[in-house]
Amino acid sequence: MKRRGFVPNARTYGTMLQGYTQVEDWSVFSQQLSNVHKVYEGYIEHAEILRLQGADTSGLLGNPITAYVSILGKAGLWQRFFDVYNDLNLDQPPLPNQYTYSAVLDALDARRRLPGFTESQVYTQNASDAKLVWRQMVKASAKLGFPVDS
Repeated sequence: MKRRGFVPNARTYGTMLQGYTQVEDWSVFSQQLSNVHKVYEGYIEHAEILRLQGADTSGLLGNPITAYVSILGKAGLWQRFFDVYNDLNLDQPPLPNQYTYSAVLDALDARRRLPGFTESQVYTQNASDAKLVWRQMVKASAKLGFPVDS
């Protein structure tokens, strides 16, 4: 994009990542998955540049993060999934919202296999992770003011 003179903004990144969420089976789209990682890294760089410049960061949306978390869950990239989730910051944009946490919970619900775990251990791990996410979502809701609907 940048080579063609187009400077993307937060909505551009959100739109691109939202389009990629339509893919259900990432096993046949490995090159596209690497492009998704580049798009997300570009979004994080964009957000960091805006913060360092002291520009208005209110336009930074949580939608690209939500879409990326959903993609990682569908692709089964659990380590990267939790890295992105743990990097969420409640003090500076881009801020997570109720949709971000819903995407995290949806991905955990779809997780059926983990290397080295039996099926019952995966369900136990999912329940434990979901409980932690729920607590963090309630805490973020109180701080950021978004609604939580059970």
